[in-house]
Amino acid sequence: MDGNSRGIILFADNDAGILEIYQKIFERDLPNYPVEFFSDGNSLKKRLEGLVNGTDRIKIVITDNQMPGVSGREIIAKYSGKKESENIYFILFSVCSNDIAREVEDKYGAKYLPKNVDIDYFMGFIKQTLGEGI
Repeated sequence: MDGNSRGIILFADNDAGILEIYQKIFERDLPNYPVEFFSDGNSLKKRLEGLVNGTDRIKIVITDNQMPGVSGREIIAKYSGKKESENIYFILFSVCSNDIAREVEDKYGAKYLPKNVDIDYFMGFIKQTLGEGI
Protein backbone atom coordinates (compact mmCIF):
# COMPACT_ATOMS: atom_id res chain seq x y z
CA MET A 1 0.00 0.00 0.00
CA ASP A 2 1.53 3.33 -0.95
CA GLY A 3 1.39 6.49 1.18
CA ASN A 4 -1.36 8.10 -0.87
CA SER A 5 -3.73 5.20 -0.26
CA ARG A 6 -2.83 5.22 3.44
CA GLY A 7 -3.70 8.85 3.89
CA ILE A 8 -2.22 12.28 4.24
CA ILE A 9 -1.12 14.10 7.39
CA LEU A 10 -1.39 17.90 7.58
CA PHE A 11 0.89 19.68 10.07
CA ALA A 12 0.65 23.43 10.78
CA ASP A 13 2.93 25.55 12.95
CA ASN A 14 4.28 29.07 12.49
CA ASP A 15 7.62 28.16 14.11
CA ALA A 16 10.05 27.24 11.31
CA GLY A 17 12.20 25.27 13.76
CA ILE A 18 9.26 23.08 14.83
CA LEU A 19 8.34 22.48 11.18
CA GLU A 20 11.92 21.46 10.35
CA ILE A 21 12.24 19.10 13.32
CA TYR A 22 8.89 17.40 12.72
CA GLN A 23 9.52 17.09 8.99
CA LYS A 24 12.62 15.02 9.83
CA ILE A 25 10.77 13.01 12.48
CA PHE A 26 7.91 12.14 10.13
CA GLU A 27 10.35 11.20 7.35
CA ARG A 28 12.16 8.90 9.79
CA ASP A 29 9.19 7.36 11.62
CA LEU A 30 6.44 7.35 8.98
CA PRO A 31 8.20 7.37 5.61
CA ASN A 32 5.19 5.88 3.79
CA TYR A 33 2.84 8.70 4.75
CA PRO A 34 2.84 11.99 2.87
CA VAL A 35 2.93 14.96 5.24
CA GLU A 36 2.06 18.48 4.13
CA PHE A 37 3.47 21.31 6.23
CA PHE A 38 1.93 24.76 6.68
CA SER A 39 3.42 27.82 8.36
CA ASP A 40 0.16 29.64 9.14
CA GLY A 41 -3.50 29.02 9.79
CA ASN A 42 -4.69 30.61 6.56
CA SER A 43 -2.72 28.12 4.42
CA LEU A 44 -4.10 25.18 6.40
CA LYS A 45 -7.64 26.56 6.15
CA LYS A 46 -7.26 26.98 2.39
CA ARG A 47 -6.09 23.35 2.11
CA LEU A 48 -9.11 22.15 4.08
CA GLU A 49 -11.66 24.26 2.19
CA GLY A 50 -11.74 21.81 -0.70
CA LEU A 51 -12.78 18.78 1.35
CA VAL A 52 -15.57 16.70 -0.14
CA ASN A 53 -16.84 13.85 2.10
CA GLY A 54 -13.50 12.19 2.77
CA THR A 55 -12.36 11.92 -0.84
CA ASP A 56 -9.17 13.86 -0.09
CA ARG A 57 -7.57 11.01 1.96
CA ILE A 58 -6.51 13.32 4.79
CA LYS A 59 -6.24 11.21 7.96
CA ILE A 60 -4.83 13.59 10.57
CA VAL A 61 -4.63 17.37 10.98
CA ILE A 62 -2.06 18.51 13.56
CA THR A 63 -2.14 22.23 14.27
CA ASP A 64 -0.62 24.77 16.59
CA ASN A 65 -3.10 27.15 18.18
CA GLN A 66 -1.49 30.57 17.92
CA MET A 67 -0.54 31.20 14.29
CA PRO A 68 -0.85 34.11 11.90
CA GLY A 69 -4.29 34.23 10.35
CA VAL A 70 -6.65 31.55 11.59
CA SER A 71 -5.87 29.85 14.92
CA GLY A 72 -5.72 26.11 15.37
CA ARG A 73 -8.78 26.23 17.64
CA GLU A 74 -10.71 28.03 14.89
CA ILE A 75 -9.66 25.38 12.34
CA ILE A 76 -10.79 22.60 14.65
CA ALA A 77 -14.06 24.39 15.45
CA LYS A 78 -14.82 24.87 11.76
CA TYR A 79 -13.93 21.39 10.45
CA SER A 80 -14.00 18.81 13.26
CA GLY A 81 -17.15 16.72 13.27
CA LYS A 82 -18.41 18.02 9.93
CA LYS A 83 -19.63 15.66 7.22
CA GLU A 84 -16.80 16.51 4.84
CA SER A 85 -14.17 15.83 7.52
CA GLU A 86 -15.79 13.02 9.49
CA ASN A 87 -12.85 10.65 8.86
CA ILE A 88 -10.18 13.17 9.85
CA TYR A 89 -8.64 13.14 13.33
CA PHE A 90 -7.77 16.63 14.62
CA ILE A 91 -4.94 17.30 17.08
CA LEU A 92 -4.21 20.65 18.71
CA PHE A 93 -0.43 20.54 19.27
CA SER A 94 0.26 23.68 21.22
CA VAL A 95 1.00 25.46 24.44
CA CYS A 96 -2.36 26.92 25.38
CA SER A 97 -4.70 27.45 28.29
CA ASN A 98 -6.52 24.57 29.94
CA ASP A 99 -9.79 26.14 28.78
CA ILE A 100 -8.81 25.89 25.12
CA ALA A 101 -7.45 22.36 25.58
CA ARG A 102 -10.71 21.25 27.24
CA GLU A 103 -12.80 23.01 24.61
CA VAL A 104 -11.16 21.26 21.65
CA GLU A 105 -11.43 17.89 23.38
CA ASP A 106 -14.91 18.19 24.91
CA LYS A 107 -16.73 20.33 22.37
CA TYR A 108 -15.03 19.28 19.13
CA GLY A 109 -13.75 15.76 19.85
CA ALA A 110 -10.16 16.68 19.00
CA LYS A 111 -7.09 15.66 20.97
CA TYR A 112 -4.84 18.13 22.76
CA LEU A 113 -1.12 17.38 22.99
CA PRO A 114 1.22 19.92 24.58
CA LYS A 115 4.28 20.91 22.56
CA ASN A 116 6.55 19.72 25.36
CA VAL A 117 5.25 16.15 25.04
CA ASP A 118 7.88 13.45 24.57
CA ILE A 119 8.52 12.93 20.84
CA ASP A 120 8.32 9.14 21.16
CA TYR A 121 4.92 9.46 22.86
CA PHE A 122 3.77 11.92 20.18
CA MET A 123 4.80 9.65 17.31
CA GLY A 124 3.38 6.60 19.08
CA PHE A 125 0.06 8.40 19.38
CA ILE A 126 0.15 9.36 15.67
CA LYS A 127 0.99 5.78 14.65
CA GLN A 128 -1.80 4.41 16.84
CA THR A 129 -4.27 6.92 15.37
CA LEU A 130 -3.23 5.82 11.88
CA GLY A 131 -3.68 2.17 12.85
CA GLU A 132 0.03 1.47 12.59
CA GLY A 133 0.45 0.32 16.18
CA ILE A 134 3.26 1.53 18.37
